[in-house]
Amino acid sequence: MQTDVAGVSGQGANRPHAPIAGDIRITVPISSMCLIEDDGTIIDDPFRIVLQPGYEVTALDDAEQNRLLDGPYRINAFVRLEILGQISQEEHDFHDEAQRRQLSELVIGTLSKLSLCVRGYFSAAYAVIDRFDGSIWRRESYLSTGEPSYDLRCAHVPKSRLSTWATLLDEWPSEPDAALTLSVNYYRESLLDRAQGNFSRALVSSALATEILFGKGNGELGTLSSTRAAHLVARGNNAFEVQKMIKKLYGKRSSVVHTGKGGGKAEVDLWHQFLMHALPSVAAWGGTVAELHSALDAASFRRGDALDRLLDEDGWWAFCNFAMCLGASSVQ
Repeated sequence: MQTDVAGVSGQGANRPHAPIAGDIRITVPISSMCLIEDDGTIIDDPFRIVLQPGYEVTALDDAEQNRLLDGPYRINAFVRLEILGQISQEEHDFHDEAQRRQLSELVIGTLSKLSLCVRGYFSAAYAVIDRFDGSIWRRESYLSTGEPSYDLRCAHVPKSRLSTWATLLDEWPSEPDAALTLSVNYYRESLLDRAQGNFSRALVSSALATEILFGKGNGELGTLSSTRAAHLVARGNNAFEVQKMIKKLYGKRSSVVHTGKGGGKAEVDLWHQFLMHALPSVAAWGGTVAELHSALDAASFRRGDALDRLLDEDGWWAFCNFAMCLGASSVQ
């Protein structure tokens, strides 16, 4: 019998979704994810946790774990995500390519937000679509997102981080700037490179994610991107230190591109921490990335209130303070 757990989003005791006839559910095994208590103890008891209405995480029993591992995708999963109520009850053609692409983007986007609050790559290679007939869930279709399945070391997700994931799901813009979505995709790619031990490639992917957010415009790329990046995540002396470090990381990236060498785990982790701060801040900006560039360029002379708001330590986007991470980093 599964244990129902109150919602983690701070919005009260969200109860698990009560299905009615016609409801559609997307079920996603989250490969290589282990849920842990803050003391590091793995949670292996049955559980169901409501992230936000329509997004729930539940444990897989042994039979389902074995079925997934023995199946064609060879998925090693202990936890599954259920997305409910995000698709209308109207008749759908789940074999339509455009609709399947939209559903794939929904799945990948949901797991991408988990990767922003926990530095781990969570594959979305496989999902299923079910419809509730009034008594049981019946399989409608399989959903392949196009992502390969990877056998990676288990990423430990502290239970307390689920509240951050829930907030990102709730606050993220429904129609984000295309540059923000593309940058998040490169961030995920960098996480996969890191998980596979390819730190040089992870560094390049992190640089691409950063350039997409900050690199458009005239001027030397590293200077332009690092100055804009610094104005986004810090002010004063902290911004000066951030600018120096981001430019230094760009130098590591150039070394990898031109010599095939350079960059290690410490540099990759620091760049990931920056993106964990920057990407939610861009999501919280509220305008286009082009408008953000204008505000960041003007910040060298005057900071507007809209930009200063993004440095509010109590904001939903401000769960990773890069200036503090930089101060604790071993990267010189």
